Amino acid sequence: MKQWNFKWTGKVLYFGAMLVLFLYAFRNVNQGIDVTDTGYHFSNFLYMSDMDPMWIFSTYLANILGHFFTKLPGGDTLLGLNIYTALIPALLGVVTFVFFTRVIKLSGLATFWVWR
Repeated sequence: MKQWNFKWTGKVLYFGAMLVLFLYAFRNVNQGIDVTDTGYHFSNFLYMSDMDPMWIFSTYLANILGHFFTKLPGGDTLLGLNIYTALIPALLGVVTFVFFTRVIKLSGLATFWVWR
C-alpha cells in the first residue's frame, strides 16, 4: 500500500492557494469599455480648497501611479491598464497570505477562506 506524502500535498495546496489569490484579482480584466471612473480625476481638483488634505494626497498619488502605468508596455490600452491595476490587489493578496501563514502562523486554510 502506498503512503501519501502529506508534506508534498501541503506544499501543492499552499502554492495553489497563492495562485488562486493572485488570479482572483484578474477576474474582471477584459477588453471592454470602462466608463465608470474615466473623468473622475479631472473634476476632483475644481474645489481643492474645500477638500481634506488626505483626499488631495490620495488623488495625487493615484494620478501619479496611473501616469506610471501608462508608460509601461501596453499601458496605452485599456486592457493594459486593467492588467496593471489588477496586479496591485493580486500582489497584496499573496503577500498577505504569506504573512499570515508564515509570520503569524495561522493555518493556510483559515487564512485562504478569510481573505477570499
